[in-house]
Amino acid sequence: GYDKGARTSLFGLQRPPLLEDSPTVIRVVAGSSFDELAPYVAPFYVTNARSQLVISADPACGLSEHLAKFKGMQAVVEDTQAFEKRMGGILPYNHIKLEGKKGLEPLLAMHWVSRLFCMGHIKSVNTHDDAFVAKFSKSKKWLAI
Repeated sequence: GYDKGARTSLFGLQRPPLLEDSPTVIRVVAGSSFDELAPYVAPFYVTNARSQLVISADPACGLSEHLAKFKGMQAVVEDTQAFEKRMGGILPYNHIKLEGKKGLEPLLAMHWVSRLFCMGHIKSVNTHDDAFVAKFSKSKKWLAI
């Protein structure tokens, strides 16, 4: 959204940092299910943040068939040792570990998605700055469907 008050501002959900080696990583360990993973994958899969998610699943999860259906996302089936070695070479923006111990937390949608994507804003010092809104609303940093 935007506000054209004394200072023009843009605000909304942002994608994770647009850095090559800073994805959001979801590690799915043995005992986890696709039902536990799906609520985390959906917000990435349906937006322009799809390429910024890496799913790492333990072979014991049996999720290979499910993961193959998600096009445009990086999904790896690997044991703990391979996962930890690969993590040593990147600096994740966010690391989520699903352990199969709890179901989906009953949060409001905004609270849920704010755990995956940050809220952001930028401001122009000018009042009613339509040129600012036109230029920066097209930035790749904003989350979009």
